[in-house]
Amino acid sequence: WFASNSEFFELLKAGLSGVKAPNTKAAGRFALTIHCLDRKYNRIGSYNFSNCFFVEYSGPGFNSMSGQVGFEQIRVAYDYFTYKTGS
Repeated sequence: WFASNSEFFELLKAGLSGVKAPNTKAAGRFALTIHCLDRKYNRIGSYNFSNCFFVEYSGPGFNSMSGQVGFEQIRVAYDYFTYKTGS
């Protein structure tokens, strides 16, 4: 879904720019939820992370002749998380 709009890019830019203090929303603090699914795509649990911010971003090189799939990787730090079972 990141490619559907510029939300991820703007958040990444705000978080890694170093212009704002890291404890402000303008600096790219955000909430993050990761859903755990079983083999039938039923939700079996969710990790909810609070006050996240980007620590590192790495992306693929842009070589259109390679025919490979590009992957992006992010590392985030957070204040705390909770885990909730089920859907």
